[in-house]
Amino acid sequence: SSQLYRKLNGVLCIYKPPHVSPRQCVNGIVQQLCDSLNDGPFEPTRPFTEVIRQPAAIEQPSHEQTQIGSPASPAASVESISHRLVARPDLRSLSQVAGPAFVPGSSFPFTVADPLSDWCSGVQLVGLGRRGIIACELLERQRLLKVYRVRAVLGRATHDCTGDGTIVLRTTWRHVTPAMLERVCTVVEAGYKRQLLAGLRNNTRAAYAALAAEGGSVHRAARQHLGGPSVYAMRLVAWDPPGFELEFHVLHETPGFLLELVADVGTRVKSSAFCARIRRLRHGPFSAAKHSLLPEEVTLNSAISNLSWLPRLMPKLVVGDEELPEAVLTAAEPLDSSLKPAPSNKKQRRKKSRAAVELNETTTESLKMSD
Repeated sequence: SSQLYRKLNGVLCIYKPPHVSPRQCVNGIVQQLCDSLNDGPFEPTRPFTEVIRQPAAIEQPSHEQTQIGSPASPAASVESISHRLVARPDLRSLSQVAGPAFVPGSSFPFTVADPLSDWCSGVQLVGLGRRGIIACELLERQRLLKVYRVRAVLGRATHDCTGDGTIVLRTTWRHVTPAMLERVCTVVEAGYKRQLLAGLRNNTRAAYAALAAEGGSVHRAARQHLGGPSVYAMRLVAWDPPGFELEFHVLHETPGFLLELVADVGTRVKSSAFCARIRRLRHGPFSAAKHSLLPEEVTLNSAISNLSWLPRLMPKLVVGDEELPEAVLTAAEPLDSSLKPAPSNKKQRRKKSRAAVELNETTTESLKMSD
């Protein structure tokens, strides 16, 4: 059991069901792991060595030494004591005395990376142990791209934009078509994409390199110019009037951002809408279909095999056995020098333009001299 316990140290990917808080879901999983470890075979208890002192036989003096007036022998007045080592089982290590060896809380410290709301479902990353907690902190600092599938309903608006809220408005929805929703999705996506690329100058090499890359450079530029959530992609995936489903690829999102975004989509199509269901399909490289485990499926073997996904998907975030310094966790991510904004001072721009003109003149003169 102790060997299995040492392996339960890393990032666990689970699928959180709806209407359950992330901490409550993880507490149930940790309780299952503790019960499995306590039911397993224990290592043999270390024997307790006890020293027993036993008095030896007293030497009886002879008849001549015990006559009246004769001095008593020293062996007749001193007892010899013998010591014996006895190995006994240590009762303090028995489970009947000390209780279960693995207890939730003290045995399994955990944290949750980017926790979902109670009524949402989907991929949830949980850090078990010291290495898992540090890895989750590093994952949160990376601000990975997340994919959500949102089920919305047209014609009604609630006070909190959810299906459990109080209805405050009823509108018509039969004029809404899939083409209208796709057009709105394109407009919203273009607006957020313009903000994502705010740190890049048009028609520059850095801008083309950022657009051709996977998206990491664009994300780093967005951290400098955009503090709030943003939409990287948005599309209509299902149409079942009055319901429809949207897929969002978002960055820096908050729990209420998707709710407000769906309500804004309903307003743009001249109707109203509220969220009926939100699922997180992907958290960075972790997907719900391939890497997540249901709470009922979590066992010792499945948890240990699931913990091995992080070293394979993100090897740069693997935390070793040594303790990381605090500066690593608190240091901000350095920005790429090529993604710095254009200088706002007009004099600096003029100096750069003059330097470029002089460079062109020198190159043309050198070419003429060579001819």
